[in-house]
Amino acid sequence: MLTEDSTDVLGENARRTIAPQRRDRSLAASIGLPDLAQLVGAAPLDSHALPDVRFALRRCKSGQPLVRNGDPLRYMYAVRRGVFKQVGMSSGGAEQVLSFPMAGDVIGAEGIDAGVHQADVTALDDAEVAILPVALLDRLEEERSEEHTSELQSQFRIS
Repeated sequence: MLTEDSTDVLGENARRTIAPQRRDRSLAASIGLPDLAQLVGAAPLDSHALPDVRFALRRCKSGQPLVRNGDPLRYMYAVRRGVFKQVGMSSGGAEQVLSFPMAGDVIGAEGIDAGVHQADVTALDDAEVAILPVALLDRLEEERSEEHTSELQSQFRIS
């Protein structure tokens, strides 16, 4: 079973690796930030200007749940291959198919405000996702914002 624990290895000259602990055979290799950006259709990234961050990959068998409605939003998932079914409940309590996330789609973003996943997501065939720790994404955004502010300050001599 995939644990919600994460390992953050930071050394002075070490590469940064953020991934759930490898207690599950469904965890595969990892993917770097430039490859992740390409997967989700983001603009190409200058790999020299990026932190060396890798995201673990998780394999899901057909019929295997990826997340359940109400699970804490610790991770979002970028679909690398395969198709998933995202199901929620209508106000009347009936099951309602919301979407069929496939390669390039991100699962879990709808739960950012609430802090929990808003639907059940199950693999429809053998699939693979990149695991995106929400805390890491927040930290990367903060670092990018601080760097941008520092660049602006040096350009305009703002202190």
